[in-house]
Amino acid sequence: EAVGAPVPCQLHGCTFEDVDDGAEGRLDGHGVTFNATHTRHTTRDGVVFGCTFRRCIRGIWAEFGGGQGRRPGLRLRFVQNEVHDARFFGMGMVGVEDGAMIGNTVRATGARPPAPPDTSDETVGVVVSGDRWAETHRILCAENEVTDGRSPALMQYGIRLKRGSGHTVRQNRVSGALVRNVAVEREVTASDVQRGPAG
Repeated sequence: EAVGAPVPCQLHGCTFEDVDDGAEGRLDGHGVTFNATHTRHTTRDGVVFGCTFRRCIRGIWAEFGGGQGRRPGLRLRFVQNEVHDARFFGMGMVGVEDGAMIGNTVRATGARPPAPPDTSDETVGVVVSGDRWAETHRILCAENEVTDGRSPALMQYGIRLKRGSGHTVRQNRVSGALVRNVAVEREVTASDVQRGPAG
């Protein structure tokens, strides 16, 4: 976990398995988390490259905001990682500016043991969102592969943009979503979103 890191944080070639504290009822086990709680400093220039995540609640997660005066995360990059069988979210950026998720693979195969009742209201491969204190701007989501190969499928959205502006979504391959492969909510503005290819 990188909380308000004063220097760039880079992870390369690491493996994270069974990061799942659901036995304690919280269901918030993350493979890697970027976060900040300070009102003047934030986490910036973090890179997760070429890592593998298996059976985490959330594979790679960046979440900022959550309180007045807290700053967004800056220039975070998730590149060429593999996330297998995440419980809720493969990866996501919440309250991040100038972030990128490029060339990652998020796969749901059903290869995980029974778990406690879910506390999340959705299951998403890749999510981009924000809150009223740390909005999300200029996220590049490109060349990712997001698939749910379970029968029946459980992933509601392959890629879901919920808030923010200036996002670019292109050349992703998404399949198996129950609601929509690529979803863009009304709170997302001034963004360039390529819906396909699917399959």
